[in-house]
Amino acid sequence: GAGVHVAGVAECVRDECAETTLCSDAGQVCEDPNTAAASLHDWSCVCAPPQTGAAVAHEATCSLNECAAVCATCANTGAGNVCVGAGQRCVDGNLAAQVTGDWTCECAAPATGAATGAAASCTLDECDGNEACESEGQTCHDADTSPASTSDWTCTCALPSVGVATAQTAVCTID
Repeated sequence: GAGVHVAGVAECVRDECAETTLCSDAGQVCEDPNTAAASLHDWSCVCAPPQTGAAVAHEATCSLNECAAVCATCANTGAGNVCVGAGQRCVDGNLAAQVTGDWTCECAAPATGAATGAAASCTLDECDGNEACESEGQTCHDADTSPASTSDWTCTCALPSVGVATAQTAVCTID
């Protein structure tokens, strides 16, 4: 290593990153936290942002969460996260750095739906899990399953009875 002497004992310096191209060959940054000549094998390869990961004395395995706010080239572009901007949750199913474009937007419960690489078209069927009609022997129907359209489900009486009510059980009569 190189040394510097200033009115005393020389301090030898050994930057191990200057001795290897392993990190740069992998598109990573080499960092040697302690360049004292006696401090060996403590250098690290660190993944370049927006990827994350590091490894001591060898190439790192990098991860890429396309939903992370720091990933300017991924799902978070322009005015913000595509999914969050639509009131949805972003999920990156495979964090391997070489797998991109697999992020999905998932609708917020109780709405359902998902889409890969774009905001999802969400649906909200208010009859799902709604036992009000069924408990009275009636049929539930939600004509508009848009999450913005709520309290518009109807209960319809079973034949031979007649009767329909919106957002509540129907009063059934025999015609």
